[in-house]
Parts: sequence; C-alpha cells; structure tokens
Amino acid sequence: MQNHALALAVTLLGLLYASPNLLAQDAATPSAEERQAVAKLIKRGASIQIDEDYAVSSISFSRVQRTSDADLELLTAFPRLKSVLVRGSGVTNAGLKHLEKVKTLTSLSLYDTSATAEGVELLRKILPECNVRDYADFRSGGTRGSTPLSLAGVSNGEGTIYGQLQRSIGQRDLQLTDEQKEKIEAVLSQPGLRLNLREYMIKHRDAKTEDERTAIREEWEKLVKAQPEVGKAADASLRKILTPQQLARVQQLILQTRGIDAILDASIVEKLKLSTDQVRQIAVLLSSPRQRSFRSGFGATAVATAEVEAKVLALLTPEQQAEWKRLLGPKSHPRSPLPGKTPEETAIYWFNNFDANRDGNLDSDEWQRSQNIRADFTKDGVDINKPMPRDVFVKHYLRIRHDVVASPSKQ
Repeated sequence: MQNHALALAVTLLGLLYASPNLLAQDAATPSAEERQAVAKLIKRGASIQIDEDYAVSSISFSRVQRTSDADLELLTAFPRLKSVLVRGSGVTNAGLKHLEKVKTLTSLSLYDTSATAEGVELLRKILPECNVRDYADFRSGGTRGSTPLSLAGVSNGEGTIYGQLQRSIGQRDLQLTDEQKEKIEAVLSQPGLRLNLREYMIKHRDAKTEDERTAIREEWEKLVKAQPEVGKAADASLRKILTPQQLARVQQLILQTRGIDAILDASIVEKLKLSTDQVRQIAVLLSSPRQRSFRSGFGATAVATAEVEAKVLALLTPEQQAEWKRLLGPKSHPRSPLPGKTPEETAIYWFNNFDANRDGNLDSDEWQRSQNIRADFTKDGVDINKPMPRDVFVKHYLRIRHDVVASPSKQ
C-alpha cells in the first residue's frame, strides 16, 4: 500500500492540478509547466502544500530518497513558492543555482547536502529575503556531504497491514489466536521490514576506513530501496493469516491511524460521494500547515489537527458524516484511566486540574491548560468555547475516552 503522506499528496495535488476545473473560479489555472512539475515531484515522493489561492507554497524533500539537482530545477516552475526543505547528498552547488531563480523563497532548509559552504553563502547573497539554514550532516555529525545516511525513503509502515500490526493496539483489537500471533510475529520479524538507522550510523561512525564506510552506506541504500517490496510481500503474507473479518477491521484501524487526511483518498471520495466543491474545500483545509513550534509540543499539533478535522467534517452532509463514521468503525480501544483511579475519578481529576479559578466551570482560557484532552473534545465536535460544568465534562470525557455512555455520579 502507498505511504500515507504520498497517497494524500497524490490525491490532493492530482485533483487540483490534473483537473484545473476543480479550482475555484477566482483561482488562477496552473500552467502546463506547473502541472508537469507537480506530477514529477509527487512521483518522487515530495510533500507539497498549497496556499489559500491553490498555488504551490511549500515543498519538502524530507522523505525523498536521494534528492538531486534535477529535483530542485523543477521548483523554478512555481511562481509563489515560499518554503523548501531539502535533504540528500545528491544536491550540489548546481542545485542551489536553480534555487537562485526562485525569488519568492523566504525559507530554505538544507540537510546532509553536498553543497559547499561557499555555494550556500552565495545563495544567501542572491536571495537576501530568504532565511537559508544549512545543517551539514545534521544526523551524523560528520563533515559536509560525507554521510548520506538518513530516513529519506524509509517507510514506517503507516497505511499498511504490517505497519498496523506492528502496533500492539492493532493486534489487541483483532482477537488473534495464539497460532495467528506466532505466524504474524514471524512475518514482522523478517529482515528488511523495519530498518534501524541508528544501528547503521553507529557502524558508519566506528568504521576504520573509507572503504568500510562506503560499504555501509551502500548496504543501507540497498535496504531502503528494497523495503517497499519487502513490505508488499509482508502484507500479502498477513492477508493469508487473517480472517476476512479481521482484515476488514485492520482497514478500519488504518483509517483511524491516518485520521482525517485519508478522506481524500480516491476510494473514500467515491464512497462518500464528495462533490467537486467539497473536494476543493477539503483539499485546502488539509494542505494548511498544522505544525506548531517545537516548544509547543505534540499536544499543540494534535489540537491543530483536531481543529482542521472539525472544519472538514462540517463540510459533509449528515449522510456523509455517518458513512465516514461507519468506515472508521468503533474506536480502537478505550484509554486507560490514571493508576488507582476509575475512569470517572480520572475525569474529575483532570477537570479539577484545568479549573484554575475553582468556579466549577471550564472557560475557554482554562481549556488552554489542556492539549490532548482539548484535542479529543474538539475532534469529537464538543463546543469548548462556552463554560462547561463538571458533570458535562465528565460525561463527555467518559464517552470520548472510555466509550462509556452513562450519567456520572456527583462527587
């Protein structure tokens, strides 16, 4: 199965650029050069974002295997490109020369490239409005361009059967027999399925000669190149082990793991019967940046994603919302309560923790004390912008986090 991010990029950009009639009437139709460049970048696995006017604004090569100078030449096709992330030793000063033509750039991050310090400095002078950050051999700590070991091109299994079953949650939900568990473990433990970058970086660091380092780099690149086929073979084996009911449940769990980003998959678009206008509006929402600052933590990103999901679901008809819920299936498993506490006691604990003024209600400011729970409530469509008393909070908490529908006791 396709990598989740690539599948989204293919659907999103393919729909908008291969079919310009889906664009809003006031949006400029992309040129043939832009459409060709988008198609090539998608094929390479680049991550692409568009702005509110449907113009390509950001491109990341973070998961592209061996980014090259030719890849960067494609970027000259985009008249409103602002942000680019480049990773790969295949990028040289010649690639930076192509970027000199992208006068709209305001942010450029370079990781593990073979460009020289002089080439980077020259680009800074030519593009004075662009913040150029150069992280030479960011992961390895070596000299510029010497260690092209990275996660570029490596799959974490997201969107695949084997990737879902690597998570304990995936196996708990399927009620597997002991025999199935044994067979699945044999499949998941086969060489080349899960790649350990750290192991190879240590080998590279401890190598005594350049020939040894070259051999280690070549071995890593060979494993990365072979991983997609190893993954396909693993999924084929797992399909034979699981029952039809278990396979159907795995597909639901995969959708739950991927979340709202999966809604523009071609098969989902067809099942939900999304209109072209819905596709266009959803595409814009999903391509909007959701990455918060590192200081904000992952909870802030979860909240941002939940907010996007709520906006996407608001675009669906009640029938489409019901079908999307059916495709997701029941929640994978309830959250565990705090140690030594029941789910209801856990809910009350968190309410008291957020209720800073102790007035028995959570207001919008007090909700800012939460990240993950706020994200869960927002994702579920709960209105957190008006004061919420404790009993209402507990009721929602039990339903959302523990699949409990009951009237909690007043404590």
